[in-house]
Amino acid sequence: MMAAKLQEDNIIEVLKKTIHDIRSPIASLKMLHSYSTNLSAKDKNLIGSATQRIGGMVDLLAKFLPTLNTAESNHCGMDAVSEKEEQIKVSLLIEKILLEKKYEYTKSNVEFIYIPPANANDLLICCEGNAFERMLSNLLNNAVEACSDKAGKVSIMLDSAGKMLRLTIADNGKGIPDRVLQKIQKNVAVTYGKTDGHGVGFGQIHETINKHQGKLEISSTIGSGTTINLSFPLRE
Repeated sequence: MMAAKLQEDNIIEVLKKTIHDIRSPIASLKMLHSYSTNLSAKDKNLIGSATQRIGGMVDLLAKFLPTLNTAESNHCGMDAVSEKEEQIKVSLLIEKILLEKKYEYTKSNVEFIYIPPANANDLLICCEGNAFERMLSNLLNNAVEACSDKAGKVSIMLDSAGKMLRLTIADNGKGIPDRVLQKIQKNVAVTYGKTDGHGVGFGQIHETINKHQGKLEISSTIGSGTTINLSFPLRE
């Protein structure tokens, strides 16, 4: 009975994460659909990319739900996406997710700023690409939501220090109270400033960081904004 309860709890947790993560690509697709009169090649590629992400999430869910056949997702034109480590060029993933976010938040008063570093092509890490994308998506969602009360600015910076890749996401939003920040850093489920939040986003972020030997540092000032620093081992 105890084992069955644990298995059920695990399934519920996976469901929560998947449902949470799937909202962003779906929102992007909806916004693209509303502007689909004359789609450019870049926009068409974005639709394919976002759809592939959805397919990856569906396949992940299918692993824990025997009644959901992965063939159903493939029938919808979604190729299976395995959760395996691969060599990824982080700058390209940043640009890919940023393009998605610009469509998702096209009606918000938020500016995204990212200038690839000169050595962007050399900044490679070994990671699960889908997991990294979901992590980045969650972080950018949090940054945008923190800027909901004013003209927002979200800056993404990428560089390296020694054998580590460094990714920084900074916003000029409302900031995070110390009591909430302490829970986030300890990976305690918590939500702040969201009426329908469950703290799932940061759980996925911690999971990805820990699984790939990364580090997380957060600094925040109420009324001024939040800066999140991530570091991952560079590919040797």
